[in-house]
Amino acid sequence: MISRKQLYAMGEPIGESCTRHKLGGGYVCGGGGGGGKSESTNSTQTTTENSDKRAVVDGGSIGVTGDKNSLTTYNTSVDSTSIDAGKQIALAGIANNATNVDHLFAAAEALFGQAQKNQDAVTTLTGQLAGTAASAYSDATAQATGNKSLILVAIAVVGIAAVMMMKKA
Repeated sequence: MISRKQLYAMGEPIGESCTRHKLGGGYVCGGGGGGGKSESTNSTQTTTENSDKRAVVDGGSIGVTGDKNSLTTYNTSVDSTSIDAGKQIALAGIANNATNVDHLFAAAEALFGQAQKNQDAVTTLTGQLAGTAASAYSDATAQATGNKSLILVAIAVVGIAAVMMMKKA
């Protein structure tokens, strides 16, 4: 049998997984290496492969164990305080956005209301200007009609005066 001291001398780590003698008698049985695989040939040579796939993790830590080219990850930490804080931030952002949208709609309503008032004022002013223009046109037409009569009377007087002058001559 090979002693523990000889295994350490050959560079083989033993650790807590090995079975060893207790002081005062008896044995301490270790956890083993997770099983092994033995192959034998016709010769007296034996090959043993042990694979330890245990992962020791503590609260708030991440354990990683690998087997050749595959990788398994264990995450044992969930920070519910951070998740709740993120939830509160998101809810506050949603509430602020709703308030901002309400303010935006109120401002748009005020602007559109003012634009409607301005349009109504322009319509009223246009109506008044059209009325004033119609009145001015009516007055000009009346004056033009009145002036025609005066011109006709003046032409008639000049014509009569010319006829009278021609009779005297």
